[in-house]
Amino acid sequence: MLNAEYLSERAALIDIDRAASMVVEGDPWAYMDRSPDSAKKHRRGGRIHSAGTDTTHFCVVDRWGNSVGERQSIQTMFGSCVIAGSTGILMNNRMTYWHLEPDHIDYLNPGQRVRHTMNPVMVFSKPVEEGGKLEMVCGTPGADTQLQTNFQVVTSVFDYGLSVAEAIDGPRWTHNQAGMESASVRSTEDVLQIEDRAGSEVIEGLKKLGQPVESTGTWGGAGSEWAIQVDLENGTLFASSDPRREGDAQVW
Repeated sequence: MLNAEYLSERAALIDIDRAASMVVEGDPWAYMDRSPDSAKKHRRGGRIHSAGTDTTHFCVVDRWGNSVGERQSIQTMFGSCVIAGSTGILMNNRMTYWHLEPDHIDYLNPGQRVRHTMNPVMVFSKPVEEGGKLEMVCGTPGADTQLQTNFQVVTSVFDYGLSVAEAIDGPRWTHNQAGMESASVRSTEDVLQIEDRAGSEVIEGLKKLGQPVESTGTWGGAGSEWAIQVDLENGTLFASSDPRREGDAQVW
């Protein structure tokens, strides 16, 4: 999926002057020496879905630089409602992500893995095997919106020089597309949700491009990001939690 030719192909689909009415999933397999079983390959209608609930995330960095980014989720409330023997552990119901429409990219097939939304992030200065050091660990609840929230925070910090607190507090957007919710019945419409703090100029500009924009109020954006940033020059840690949901940043 990181093949330069494949990424160029996907980027060419973006019209900076007009929102796309439909985005079909790509085929990164075409740029590899192998491909999946054709019986498992359904390539029509793939989309992003709306936010889920009930996931918990935390991240930790200690004085020696050891770090953990932990995500816990059993999908919907009480998961599958089935307990594993006498362990007290609830089994998840992640198979709600399957689709039963034969032409869908996530159509249920024998031997095929269900897609997953868990997206904890660690950013390193370079590959670990080359001596790379941890620069940031972060994560958020929010089903498929995890990818979008983490992307906004990471790019705000490393491309625009914001602190983790500024990045997390910044106006947030989420793009949902119909038919891809994780829970049945799938009812989300195509919509770009954005916080009012993005400003009327930005919001009206998006509408003019053809985006179906929906306000999420001042702090109603998806996700609940936690992040710790490491200053590689002096080892200082900067931590922040999302004001949109219950959370805290602490030092021991």
